[in-house]
Amino acid sequence: MKNPQLSFTIAVTGHRFITTDDRLYNSIKTVLKQIVQHHRNSEIYLYSALAEGSNQLVAEGALSFPQIKLIVALSLPEEEYLKGFATDIGKKAFYELTQNAHRMFTLSEQDDYLTAVEYLGKYLQDHCEVLWRS
Repeated sequence: MKNPQLSFTIAVTGHRFITTDDRLYNSIKTVLKQIVQHHRNSEIYLYSALAEGSNQLVAEGALSFPQIKLIVALSLPEEEYLKGFATDIGKKAFYELTQNAHRMFTLSEQDDYLTAVEYLGKYLQDHCEVLWRS
């Protein structure tokens, strides 16, 4: 049984436009598997804004491990945040991933995109043990 007082937190930030293939996805899953094995007695949380690209790819990999709980931290209110998505496929993936999120919240009600993104980056950095940048 896990001790609820022990937790390990990962945050992901990264490029929005990436070329994905099985090798990249499998590499992500290998790293996540190592984290799960190393932190067996901890609750593991992955913080992500679920932006298109690396955020979504890492979140998809994380959700294949029941030990990892997805926490979605948005930089802007959802409607405003989704205006920045380039594709309908990215929006669809966002909605599918949020259905499996343990928790979802918005950090800022402001509409200044750059300030909100900077605040999100600082928040993620301050609330994790590992910041995964890709």
